[in-house]
Amino acid sequence: MKDKFISFFNTLSKDEQQVLLVLAVVYAPIVQSNLHALLKLLACIEPKKLAVIDKHFGEKMQQSGVILVNADGWQCNKKLAEHLMRLAKNEPWFNKLVQFLIAQPSYYYPARLDIYHAIKQLRIFLYQENIGAFSANIEYFYDSYPQHFIEAMNDIFFNEYESVWFSALPDEIKGIVLKFYLKDSYFYLIDDSFQFKLLEAFFGKKKHQNQNIVHVVLSERLVRGIFKDAETWLSGDYSCEGLKLLGTLRFLENKNDEAIIYFQTAVKALKKQSGKRNIVLDGIEGYFYSLALLKSRQLSNLVLLRQQLKVAIKQSSVTPFNVLNLMLLEVLDIYQGRSSMEQSVFLLTKKTSAYELLFQGLLLYWLSELKTLTLEEVDNQFVLQLAEYCQKAQQLNYVWFAATSAAFLARIEHKNEVCERINQQHVDLAFGEIIDLLPQVSSWQRALDALTQLTSQPEAAGQKELRIIWSIKLHKDKIILEPKEQRLGIGNRWTKGRVIALKKLHNNLDEFDYLSEQDKRVCAHIQIVKENDYYGYSSREKYTLSSHAITELVDHPAVFWSYQETYDHSVDIRVFEPQLLVKEVEEKLHISLLPPITQEKIIVQKTANNGLQVYVVNDSHRQ
Repeated sequence: MKDKFISFFNTLSKDEQQVLLVLAVVYAPIVQSNLHALLKLLACIEPKKLAVIDKHFGEKMQQSGVILVNADGWQCNKKLAEHLMRLAKNEPWFNKLVQFLIAQPSYYYPARLDIYHAIKQLRIFLYQENIGAFSANIEYFYDSYPQHFIEAMNDIFFNEYESVWFSALPDEIKGIVLKFYLKDSYFYLIDDSFQFKLLEAFFGKKKHQNQNIVHVVLSERLVRGIFKDAETWLSGDYSCEGLKLLGTLRFLENKNDEAIIYFQTAVKALKKQSGKRNIVLDGIEGYFYSLALLKSRQLSNLVLLRQQLKVAIKQSSVTPFNVLNLMLLEVLDIYQGRSSMEQSVFLLTKKTSAYELLFQGLLLYWLSELKTLTLEEVDNQFVLQLAEYCQKAQQLNYVWFAATSAAFLARIEHKNEVCERINQQHVDLAFGEIIDLLPQVSSWQRALDALTQLTSQPEAAGQKELRIIWSIKLHKDKIILEPKEQRLGIGNRWTKGRVIALKKLHNNLDEFDYLSEQDKRVCAHIQIVKENDYYGYSSREKYTLSSHAITELVDHPAVFWSYQETYDHSVDIRVFEPQLLVKEVEEKLHISLLPPITQEKIIVQKTANNGLQVYVVNDSHRQ
């Protein structure tokens, strides 16, 4: 079809060809009047010939198939657009046109055409070989139009693959195109063998000098169960991506303790790089990290796993791994005795994607609850479907999935000759050990383990890198309470700390995963007060801690007087009711309360030993 369009293009006059070249650059539909104005601006056609670009011309081009005509205007056929774009690049007006198109305001276009203009801009930066702008735009397009991403990449690069042109692109552009094209293909067992072969052909023969390209190659190999070059290419790589890949490699090699160390170091690097406290590893690497924590069965790691899953679920609601994280959180609740199988939602609903189906089976198998899915009436929906995915993965060279699903099907004694041969072929691979990630336990054993964990303390307790302290000072018998975040520094001493905005604690409490339940009760006293401006036309929100918050700090281990935050001894806070004082004055009894009652609901007094006495005043005291 493309050759037919090119032959037709070659028969056109110079002016007609110029129109099609401009349409190929514009890419998005354009109405005839705007096209005329654009051609006039570019001066690529003599002004007297612009009248030829009329309805008759449009019908001629439409009948040939080189342009599409609809209510939004004229549009170059996608099957011809890239060939013409490469020709247009050499025209003297090209740079002027692309500068004009990039400068156009985005709000000018109807929402239904947004995707065309996003592709238009991406193509412009591609053919300009503007690596930085192209990288930013392809990531934006991947995040904003995930359902159209593969189709768009195929239109631009792969449907009519031109090896000479693609090979001549800068390595950084080739690398990032293949990175995003391959990114989630494994999750859905998509046939991306052509693109993976391109990745290997361009970048797999020796270690590339660009670290990002090295990471793409190794990441795609590891999800396929290929360990080639991973150890040597990652040697001395202390970047977040490098450490994450090393953690994945160790997990697949069944070296769980080493995997956890690499994953934890990667998280630290990611937090430092992003400047965010609550951030987790995403993708398959993040899920393997979660499984490594579960496999350890150490209480401290299970606490960390719960925190990690909650953050991942909150931040990644649209990623392929969201359902897997939700299922794993339910498993953790059941394993720790916080919930029961009957209360599960995501574990027992029908799954359709390959990875969701595989891990649904594995998670239930570890809990000895697989019988809930393998009943006769649902067997075809689970085991037989998984067997089909196993064979498909083998055909597409997704070795990890094929080997793991085949080993799982063999373990549950499902009879399938093809899957049995796949299992025998991969039986010696280390990552098959994932089948026994958790020892199978019955419900009563899980209950016993949960009781044991309740009497244990997490090994990491007291070793947290961050904590919240409450700084207090008195001003005219009023208490001023201020939260600060301290970090564990050199010599295991806490830093002076930085103030945490009450607004952040109020609106984003989940981000502070190190808060104790007592800290959270204090934060529950944060109030929002509306303050009007001078003229009363508008108001702003002010966040304050109510005076009653101090009553939640009794026996708190980290309450300090202001400017004494680095001391080791917390302020001793005690709560009292006002005492009745009876005195004889001039042969009369004088009754009063101690301390004297004011309008305040909370009255505080500093003690001789630097403690704090808190008196709670209620309406009965004022009567």
